[in-house]
Amino acid sequence: MLQPKLLAVAILASSLGLVACNDNNDAGASPKTTSTVTTTTITVTPSLGKIVNARVILRNVNGQDLAPAKTLTPADNGVAKFTVPISALAQPVVAAVLPTLAGKVDYIDEALNNQISTITVPVADANKPILRSAAVVTQNANLAVTALTEAAVKQAEQATGGLISQNINAANNAVKDQLKLNFNISEAPEVIGQNELAKLINSALDQQRRAYAAYLATLAQQAKRMNSTSTTPAFDMAKALAQDFSDGTFDAKVNQVALDFYSTNFLTAWVNWVTTVYSQLLNFATAAQFNYWFDRVNVEQPTDNTPAVPIRVEDGVEEYACNEAAKLKSGTNNNQLNISFVNQTGSPMNVDWINFTGALQNYSRNLANGQTYTIQPTFLTHPWKVTNNQGQCLGVFVAKTATAKTLTFKANEVIIGTPVVAPNCSNKGLPFAAFSVLKEFAGSYAVDLNGSAKTLSLSANDTSAQITLNGQSKNLTEICGSAQPLTNGTSYLGLFNGGEINFFKTNTNPVEYSTEGLDFTGSSGVYFGKKQSTTTLCNSEGTDDKLGFINAPADFCSFTRQSSIAITSPDIYTFVNADANIKITLTNNAITSVELENNKYSFACGIGNGTGNCGGSTAISSANFKQFTFTNVVLTAQNGTTQNLTIRNGALIHPVTTAPTSPIQLSACTVATNSVGTNCGAGVLADFSYSWRNAANNKACAITKNGATVRAESDGKIAIAEFDNGAGDTAQVSSNAAQAFAQNADASHGIQIIFNATGQAVMITSVVNKVSFICVPI
Repeated sequence: MLQPKLLAVAILASSLGLVACNDNNDAGASPKTTSTVTTTTITVTPSLGKIVNARVILRNVNGQDLAPAKTLTPADNGVAKFTVPISALAQPVVAAVLPTLAGKVDYIDEALNNQISTITVPVADANKPILRSAAVVTQNANLAVTALTEAAVKQAEQATGGLISQNINAANNAVKDQLKLNFNISEAPEVIGQNELAKLINSALDQQRRAYAAYLATLAQQAKRMNSTSTTPAFDMAKALAQDFSDGTFDAKVNQVALDFYSTNFLTAWVNWVTTVYSQLLNFATAAQFNYWFDRVNVEQPTDNTPAVPIRVEDGVEEYACNEAAKLKSGTNNNQLNISFVNQTGSPMNVDWINFTGALQNYSRNLANGQTYTIQPTFLTHPWKVTNNQGQCLGVFVAKTATAKTLTFKANEVIIGTPVVAPNCSNKGLPFAAFSVLKEFAGSYAVDLNGSAKTLSLSANDTSAQITLNGQSKNLTEICGSAQPLTNGTSYLGLFNGGEINFFKTNTNPVEYSTEGLDFTGSSGVYFGKKQSTTTLCNSEGTDDKLGFINAPADFCSFTRQSSIAITSPDIYTFVNADANIKITLTNNAITSVELENNKYSFACGIGNGTGNCGGSTAISSANFKQFTFTNVVLTAQNGTTQNLTIRNGALIHPVTTAPTSPIQLSACTVATNSVGTNCGAGVLADFSYSWRNAANNKACAITKNGATVRAESDGKIAIAEFDNGAGDTAQVSSNAAQAFAQNADASHGIQIIFNATGQAVMITSVVNKVSFICVPI
């Protein structure tokens, strides 16, 4: 529970502290040697409720950006951080919320049951702010942008001189004084997102920030009361306050013309918010009590909004007097549990849920004496009202802990107690999952049980699942998810009478499935094993520039050349298409290795895991081309499958140009021997900029060279290297190709650019901490 006196002192102290904390009197201090800090972080906290989609800018009063604009997303938790020069804080700053370029602002409106509200403006007005804040700030400030700061900016603009320090400070103080606030409007409030209203009564959070957030939330609630059909009540109120105060006075008028949105009566009641509305807020200890009050608060017509108080709490269940039922309703909560109502009264009874609007919704009518009705599942904070067959109330109950509950109704009492039940997801503290999640796990698993190889099978559909081991089957009764998200995959727990079984799938490509559990067929052993592969195999025929396969995966049944490149020392020919590539390495014109891969499978001979010598492959040279023919060449599976692949037939042809054009300038290298240069500088290549694609997944690649620096980015990976005459900076020119390689100082990043015989860049390979990606032209 919030402590009123402590809160008032903390709010006052925080206001005074703004003056005291700027008094950096170092008189008499001994000299210090310090480094000069030139930048600071300014945090901007806009609030109509948490803003989840909008742009935020930070400028000086002359309209110059102090840092690039930020686009808020749900991941930003409602705040934008800017790094700005400390020198820029010599004059006031202006923070503003702008719509997205599509003219949208999405925010959590506390007055609308925490739903996402959208403000829409014409695209032509997307660069016009919807909320602003102006203030004189110091280093590391956290600046509020709210309905109150917008009102202050609006008024300061009207003053002589506009947005200067004197006018800004005066306007901010005027808003605070006229609304009788005990907090500074330019200091950030607590951000309230979906289902986070309970923050307003959380004494562990900063009192001033909670007070500010509570003020804005109840302000939005009053706006909703004034216009129940509005989809953006918080924003409606922000516009009305700014309009009202544009003439320097909160009086429900603009230059003596009455506002349409709120009345003088409302404003007269509202300015006493701290002593009336907020004083009620201090009395709440639970979210349920706050929610009841928040839904009913009306500053113009104060009423008894005292929340319901339980008459007892046992085994995690609150019981309320029947005359308190009208004060209760369900709240949003994701914590599930089962609750059982046992009728031992001697006559029928009824079980009703009190829904989200406070209305009764019947679940069991005329439950017979001796019968049990189980809600499976219900949720924390959901009230249940029980009556006899004459409609007389027997009690109102709310579960407060997520374990199974049993309420036994007798003729003259209600017994609340946790039953002894078989394990289920709820009493294991795990989330429920549908049977359908196991459909992808269905199949046979080769498991080890006490040193013996066994097969465990799983069948699953949308409504049921069954496991079989040693000829014995078990029907799964519940499927549970993980208590916490896993970083390496996804796990499910299947429950059955007498035991449980774990299923796990990796987040690798390809996915691997496994299972483990205690033997349920008679021994005390543990079984563990992986799902057996059921890959469908495929055969195809080859021809010129196409390879035909035998025993290939159905989704990788052949390879057709689209382009090729070649490098020397060693002699490597790489053939690529949109989905795959094949690399052929030669020594003395004899094929020594073949590597075939796409983004799912890889196969090889002459290199890697237990591969053969590439028998059946031949290299043929001529003046105009290099040809590689294949006849029943076996490639050993490396990744994605355990089934080896055979190149049945076909040929790959690489054209040879006898008059190469090289973009490489070996003269930029410190050491140049024939066609090889080392310690190369920036002049080894002209600057360039390519927009290519990732050869593995077709995602965008962006590669640039600017001076000595080469940068490559794709699929979240960024490699940055320099041609700075380092030992790893090399270049090479041959009769049919050229390449250059840049490396950073610690060799953790490297970028190789490969050119064909006509001087065109055809492939760029980038390495970031031993992880590589290949970019090719679109």
